[in-house]
Amino acid sequence: MRLTALTLLIALPAVALAQDAPDGSATPAAPDAPPVARRALALRLADVGRLALERSPRFRARLLDPEIARTREMESLGEFDPLFGARVTGGVERTEVFFSPTAFGAAAGDPFLTEDRVGGAASLAAVQEWGGVFTLGYDASSRDRRGAASISTLSPRFDGALSMGYTHPLLRGAGRDVRLSHYREAMRATLQSEEALSREAELTVLEAETTYWDLVNARADLDVIRASIRLAEELLAVARARVEAGRGIPVDVSEAAAGLARRQGERIEIETRVRNLSDRLRELVLPFESEDADLDTVIEPVDAPLVELPEPPPSPDRAALEEAAVRRGDVRAAVAGVEAAEQAVLRARNEEEIELNAVVGGALRGHGSGFSATSRHQADRETYLWEAGLEVSVPLGNVAAEARLLRAQHELRRAERELAAARNTLMREVREAVRNVLAAMERIEAARRERDATTEQLEAERSRLEKGRSTPFQVLEVEEDHSRAVAGEIGARVELEKARVALSAARGRLLEERAIVPPVETE
Repeated sequence: MRLTALTLLIALPAVALAQDAPDGSATPAAPDAPPVARRALALRLADVGRLALERSPRFRARLLDPEIARTREMESLGEFDPLFGARVTGGVERTEVFFSPTAFGAAAGDPFLTEDRVGGAASLAAVQEWGGVFTLGYDASSRDRRGAASISTLSPRFDGALSMGYTHPLLRGAGRDVRLSHYREAMRATLQSEEALSREAELTVLEAETTYWDLVNARADLDVIRASIRLAEELLAVARARVEAGRGIPVDVSEAAAGLARRQGERIEIETRVRNLSDRLRELVLPFESEDADLDTVIEPVDAPLVELPEPPPSPDRAALEEAAVRRGDVRAAVAGVEAAEQAVLRARNEEEIELNAVVGGALRGHGSGFSATSRHQADRETYLWEAGLEVSVPLGNVAAEARLLRAQHELRRAERELAAARNTLMREVREAVRNVLAAMERIEAARRERDATTEQLEAERSRLEKGRSTPFQVLEVEEDHSRAVAGEIGARVELEKARVALSAARGRLLEERAIVPPVETE
């Protein structure tokens, strides 16, 4: 059950004094009307969190974090994309021959060899998940000789080679775990970003609802101070009437006027706080930069704090704290960060190894006066090449790899400490939130007793004023205590609502309890 009219708690002093005011006394109109007409937007608590996630520019900017992380995940898969390469060359080579061309049938006086060359090559390489690399290639060249080249047995000459090879790493880059470490690290980074966004969504809803309740409290304080101003105005009229009737002294008027001025100053401060809190809530649920946003619109909260106190939350034990750790997005993000750092350490440790590869390959070769003749020669499989062996590459010193491994190990230790810090913060926040709820419930009971006591004091002081045994200033002093007690009870109820929201957020249940599904980036 929710209280729909907060003025029930604050109307008592104004109503009582209106009934007992002297006949003929005029009550001045309170200058409460704002100088500028403002459009009010009634807002329910049930809509605050959803609107904040849908419209807050700050949260909408964070929506892109997982999308950016997914692009790195896609990028990490690029190392497994087949790589196609091609080369085309052409040129002329002219070389002087130091023998008698006529001895081989060349024309006399032609001591130069001229060769026209055209070549081309195409290759396809594919990296496998276990680290091996398959290659397939074709290399072709054509030569046409003139001059002293008449000694050539075949001109023009076309050569072709169809090759296939496989390279298997034995140390550096060997194994699926190493080869997939980039992709797995990117996956963990994406998960980390998604979990961090989930926690950011909870914190955004927490901020919106906390601001909402602060606005409720500020507007309640404004109602209280307005009632107090009305009382001060009535008492000022009473003081003036008593002086005119000869039953009072001028200082009573001065004291009543001072009390009224002080309350009017407090009203200005509270009105400013109401407008500031309305703008803070607008920043989340109705951004100023929207094209259809009216800058003069103010938010009026519809909900009020609970009248009946809820069941007190149980003290969190170890199991409850572990359950909260499983649900909290920031803790899950820290876990993903540790897993990503472990992948980086795995890869850096492997990169410290020497490069030792087993290689095997072969080629079918052919030659002739053209491509067709060369292809038939290759099909005969009479000219071929195959080879197998090992290749090794050893960096002397290996300082860079050692530095990368050391950096990765430090980053892993940092991620582990960040996880421990996140869990530690969670446990503190849950325990603190439970204590805040319990303390708020106790403060409500204390504020209620204070309000009842100050109400009796105010009625007694008013009765003494009617009998001439008190002054308006003394009534104002008691009324100020009463107004403070009324505002304190409302504030305690608001603090209970804020503490309950904070407890839900600390346990990682706020979105679930509000049945809110965080939006996703669709553009």
